[in-house]
Amino acid sequence: AAPPAPAKNDFDRHTPQTPEFRWVTTMFGDISGFTATTNLLVAIYRGAGLKDTDALQRLSDVMKKTMLPISQIVAKHGGYLDKYEGDLVMVNWGMPRQIVDQEERASACALEIQHFMGRHGQELKKDLEAEYQRLAAGLRPEGRQQLDAATENGTFKPLAMRDGINTARVMVTSIGQ
Repeated sequence: AAPPAPAKNDFDRHTPQTPEFRWVTTMFGDISGFTATTNLLVAIYRGAGLKDTDALQRLSDVMKKTMLPISQIVAKHGGYLDKYEGDLVMVNWGMPRQIVDQEERASACALEIQHFMGRHGQELKKDLEAEYQRLAAGLRPEGRQQLDAATENGTFKPLAMRDGINTARVMVTSIGQ
């Protein structure tokens, strides 16, 4: 079983005070289609006369339903969740803790995230299309034409994860203590 991913405050306890070289595997993941989905949802909500805060709340819910399971998958594979930046996730293996089979763990993690996003992306697509149809009834005709063109007549593209994995020898040390 994979060790639990270290918490952020765990980082300094496992980072050497004296610089050392380590092999670190990093996975970068980016949700493909999220920016387009964001723009479309905001336009749909505005076109239906709803507030931007309503659209932002919906987008926040989408991110939580997407990123929380990804975080759990990362933890399952012993990765250190370095950061989320918008719809980007960055995960390390081998830093702060050294891990012997980090490449295998990173690859297994990426594959599991791909499987999750395949299912989740399709479910989310259906939910967004249903929401579009519900809200589109209240759109002005010119707004409906613009949104139909932008979404291919109310069809959203499913969100997907694009990822890359790299292993490199890096210097690891605690800075600022």
